Amino acid sequence: MKGTIDRSTAKLVPADGKEVFFWDDTLTGFGLRAHAARDGSIKRAYFIQYKIGQQQRRYRIGDPEKIDAAAARKRAKELFAQVTLGVDPAAKEEEKKEKTFSQVIERYLTEKKVKPHSFHILKAYLTGTYFKPLHGKALTKIVRTDITACLTDIKAINGHVSARCALSHLKAFFAWCMSEGLIEQNPTIGIKGPPQTKRDRVLSEAELKAIWDTCADDDYGKITKLLMLTGMRRCEVGGLRWSEIDLRTGIVVVPASRTKNARPLQLTLPPLALDIIKSVEKRVGHDNLFGSQGHGGFTSWQRSKRDFKDGIEKPWVLHDLRRSFVTGCCEIGIQPHIVEAAVNHVSGHKASVAGTYNYAAYKSDIREALLRWSDHIESVVTGRDHKVLPFAAST
Repeated sequence: MKGTIDRSTAKLVPADGKEVFFWDDTLTGFGLRAHAARDGSIKRAYFIQYKIGQQQRRYRIGDPEKIDAAAARKRAKELFAQVTLGVDPAAKEEEKKEKTFSQVIERYLTEKKVKPHSFHILKAYLTGTYFKPLHGKALTKIVRTDITACLTDIKAINGHVSARCALSHLKAFFAWCMSEGLIEQNPTIGIKGPPQTKRDRVLSEAELKAIWDTCADDDYGKITKLLMLTGMRRCEVGGLRWSEIDLRTGIVVVPASRTKNARPLQLTLPPLALDIIKSVEKRVGHDNLFGSQGHGGFTSWQRSKRDFKDGIEKPWVLHDLRRSFVTGCCEIGIQPHIVEAAVNHVSGHKASVAGTYNYAAYKSDIREALLRWSDHIESVVTGRDHKVLPFAAST
């Protein structure tokens, strides 16, 4: 339909429930659209249609019940003037829309320059389930109570350490938002994380058995068993790559770029751990053993731990498996300096002078230590007698 848009056209009705356009014959591209909504009501709006490059765009001016035809035509002329100058009104309007937490996080992760290992941890905290209630919320609408509510859940599910780390990453993000002029106030200011306390949780043999028996035949279950058997950090196992493992010899080499202290870690896996590795299905074009394609390894720590029903009354976290490995190995007679080398520590035996001059890798001793510990765990979870005899460790 075509004619002069005036007061009479403001009551335009779509024919047979379909949408209808009425184009103004005095101002090309200026029109009125009417269509039937799902509730049966008629929706109308003034708009302009224009071209930016090879792309046709539309821009809504307003409802005829709230703006008259003369005012709409005046606004249309102003908008066409902007188009003539190369300004896209629709794109400009989109820029004005409030960005959500998730949208700004995407930009933050793109511009953040950190090591690959640190990036995956950062991404897991900010895009995972830790701050999920904030994801769809406008960045400028996030307040302290939103954040403290998330931290309360994180503490309950993942423990104080995870809550403190999550808050640290969130504070860095909002500080960046302030520096970029995206927000006027930082909602994390004044929020204190849980006090940093030294964890001393060592799991009993009964608890280790309960955890082992609860492990499902999925990524999280296999990772948990490997953590128990090797004493490795969760990010080292969760990020394992086929290119780091020699299935023939059982040797796994975690490069310095993926370890906390930037020192490569080499272990010879015991048969029980190697069998778990071999049970993982290889995916074409995917070097990581665990996790989804493109995520650089396993990242669903919070959700998986929440769903892990082990029946243990006292709360525990995955890092307790590493402490239990160290303590347990010492209790079955493995020399402390061998245990430290197995978990890639440079403190303790290798602190000070020893750390400066002693570069012994103790590879054979570590292999035997892991074999003995694996045998101990197998006896704990199955109830059978030990098969591996004690060995004389190097001094």
